[in-house]
Amino acid sequence: MKALYLKYRPQKIEELDLTDIRETLTRIITSGNIPHGLLFSGPRGSGKTSAARIMAKVVNCESRKAIEPCNKCNQCKAVISGSSLDVIELDAASNRGIDDIRSLREKVMLAPSSAAKKVYIIDEAHMLTTEASNAFLKTLEEPPDHVLFILATTNPEKLPETVRSRLTNVVFRKANSDEIARQLTRVMKGEKIKAADSAIEEIAKASDGSFRDAVKIVEQLSLSTKYIKKSAVEEYLDQNKAQTPDLLIEHLGKGDVKAALTEVENLVAGGLVVKSFIDKLLERLKEALLVRAGLEGQALPAFAKDELIFLIELLMIARNEVSNSPLPQLPLEIAVVKFCDQKPKEEPKENLKEIGGDVWTKILSGAKEKDTKVEALLRAARPLGFDGKTLKLGVYYQFHKERLEVNAIRQTLEDIVAEILGGPVRVSYVLLSRPGNGSIIN
Repeated sequence: MKALYLKYRPQKIEELDLTDIRETLTRIITSGNIPHGLLFSGPRGSGKTSAARIMAKVVNCESRKAIEPCNKCNQCKAVISGSSLDVIELDAASNRGIDDIRSLREKVMLAPSSAAKKVYIIDEAHMLTTEASNAFLKTLEEPPDHVLFILATTNPEKLPETVRSRLTNVVFRKANSDEIARQLTRVMKGEKIKAADSAIEEIAKASDGSFRDAVKIVEQLSLSTKYIKKSAVEEYLDQNKAQTPDLLIEHLGKGDVKAALTEVENLVAGGLVVKSFIDKLLERLKEALLVRAGLEGQALPAFAKDELIFLIELLMIARNEVSNSPLPQLPLEIAVVKFCDQKPKEEPKENLKEIGGDVWTKILSGAKEKDTKVEALLRAARPLGFDGKTLKLGVYYQFHKERLEVNAIRQTLEDIVAEILGGPVRVSYVLLSRPGNGSIIN
């Protein structure tokens, strides 16, 4: 049985669920001058391949009315069934070398066998080698009139600028909740499935803007019921939680190489897709790095700024090597070992229950050198204790407490304290009564 996301793949422009993509392709078609090369760029599951196949039908349809293919003529039927000799789909990940592109260049010169145009749909185009991209450039510069190239990619920035500049870029984005709901309505109507509005909202949130993932969730739930409730969606999502990088990040923050490698092995045993997992890691680490630079977000106090940069660099290298590795997880494991090898293992130099006057004076001086605003706020605070990981400060006014808890100020202070105490330190604040009565209010 065909998967629902394939069974209900859009077959007309009107069925594309991204509003701006419908409008863009409509303008291109009605202009009467379809470019010889299109670049469809955007996240996975956003409809790039479906749109490419629709465009292949549009240029070859024998009975096209206005912008839509008829889906009934021989050319349309051949594209839908995947049997068209003139619509060639290539996976650049498997056909990425210069010899593959040279072979393609030779075939491009041959006339279509029965259609008006030969259409080449090249998926994951960013996987082409530099040499292959350069070889392809000549064909893009002087294409035969009977050829249409459609390149699809999730990473357009990895394509050489010379290639991108010769293509008309159509940017796909993540679908919003209304667009996901539009697609699910079409699928559920065809399958005679019903769902509560709240259930559709939950599915839209869980799919993270991917049409494909949203339909897969509906398909799984429809195996047990024809009326999908919100509670059923929540239960399904709870049972199929995505593998998150949180525990691995925790082990890396401690420099615990054994625990980190064990976590990687556990994740792999659970069916980990290594590249996608590294992407999640990079996204989390990037947010923490931006917080270190003063932006809003969720911090990772266990990592100094230079450690975040080093780990991000290691993971970027690992991600690029996954495809060529005999064991997909090996580049990730190497990155883990390299990072933990340089992570300081010693306890903080001033591992005291109380922060003495000399240490507090150093902290104030360090704050004054880096940011006088931070130093001024600290003058209205006092150290309450230090357990080796967390420095607890008491402040006398709610306003000062709120200012100190702003991410940028918190990060500046934690960097200063880490330098003085010799290791990552988290700073927390409690509100005290006014000076003269040391009791804690909050």
